[in-house]
Amino acid sequence: MKALRNGFTLIEVLIIIAIVGVLLGLLMGAIQKIRFVTSGLEDKNKLKQIMLATLQYATQRNGKIAAANGVTFQGDEKDNPHYALLPYLSSGTHPYFKVENFAVKWDLVPAFLSNNDLSLKRPFELIGTLHGKVSFSYSAQAFSNRAKIPDSFPDGTSQTIGFAEHFCLTNDRSNERGINTIFVPDHLKPPLPTLRSGSFADPGWEDWGTEIPGTKAFDDRGQPFQINATQISSDGKKLQALQSTGLKVGMMDGSVRVLGPNMTPGSFWALVTPWGSEIIND
Repeated sequence: MKALRNGFTLIEVLIIIAIVGVLLGLLMGAIQKIRFVTSGLEDKNKLKQIMLATLQYATQRNGKIAAANGVTFQGDEKDNPHYALLPYLSSGTHPYFKVENFAVKWDLVPAFLSNNDLSLKRPFELIGTLHGKVSFSYSAQAFSNRAKIPDSFPDGTSQTIGFAEHFCLTNDRSNERGINTIFVPDHLKPPLPTLRSGSFADPGWEDWGTEIPGTKAFDDRGQPFQINATQISSDGKKLQALQSTGLKVGMMDGSVRVLGPNMTPGSFWALVTPWGSEIIND
C-alpha cells in the first residue's frame, strides 16, 4: 500500500508564495489608489473651507473681502487674506506666530497646508522669515483694492479663481530668503529655495499673467501652472499642481474645480481675471 504524503512539496509552496505575492501586489496598488483619491479629496475639502470662509468674511463686511498685499499672515487683516480668514477656519486663531531667539516662528495652519505639498518635505530648514507656510495661495487679481462680492466680479464669481494650490517653497521666487549653508562649500550648496508669498498672478512679484495677453512676453510664459514639478524644477512665478490630475482651484462663488494639465494659458488667464467677459467651460 502506498504511504500517505504529509505536508507540501517545494513546488506547491512556491506556487502558494507566488499567489500570495500577486494578491499583495494587487492589494497595495488598490491601497495606493485609495490614498491618492483620498488626498485629492482632502485638498478639495480644504479649498472649499477656505472659499466658504472668504464668503463668510465678506458677508459680515457688506461684501468686501480682504485685500492683497502679497504676503501670508502679516499685517492687518484688512490687507491680508490668509490672516483675515483665520477666525473663520476651525484651525485658525489670531495671531498665529511667536518670536523665539529673535526669529519669527509660525505655527502651522492645517487648513492652509496640503499633504501633497512635496516642498514641505525638504531636507534642510529655512532661516526664520516673516512669512508663514501655505499650500494654497490667493489670486492677487481677485483680492485687490478691497474688492466687493459680487460687484467687483463682472465675469461672475463662478468664473473667477480666488485660491489655488502651489508649493510652499519654490526654486526662484525671490532671493531675499535663503537657507543656512554658511559653512557649506559653494559646489555643495543646493539651489536656493524661497518661501513663496501668499499670492499668485501678482504684479508686485512679476508673476505669470502680469503681461498683456497677446504680447510675446505673455506667449513665452508657456503653461501657467506646473504638473509633477519638483522643488528644484518649480518656477516661483507659476502655480504647482500638487497631483498629476490637474490644478485644484477655489472659485469666488465657493465652488472648487480641477483645471486639466492641457488647459491653455489663455483659458487660465480668463479665469484669473475678474473682468473681460470670458466664460470658460473646460
